[in-house]
Amino acid sequence: AVDYLTDKDSIGYMIDPTLKSFKNNELDIICEVIQLCIHPDAKQRPTIKEITTKLKSVMDISPDAATPKLSPL
Repeated sequence: AVDYLTDKDSIGYMIDPTLKSFKNNELDIICEVIQLCIHPDAKQRPTIKEITTKLKSVMDISPDAATPKLSPL
């Protein structure tokens, strides 16, 4: 998995071809987070708080947009 996440050409194959566009910087951060989460040493993996902080810093999603619309909550 790490090989796909570090090779820019391979990353392109992981993107849904029906997407009209995506932001490269967001994809880079997502790939970085995935690499951290699959680290062989569990103690080196980030906490959920660290993951959400990193993703929030790059992704411009409002709290309303982040809430599933079909949620019973």
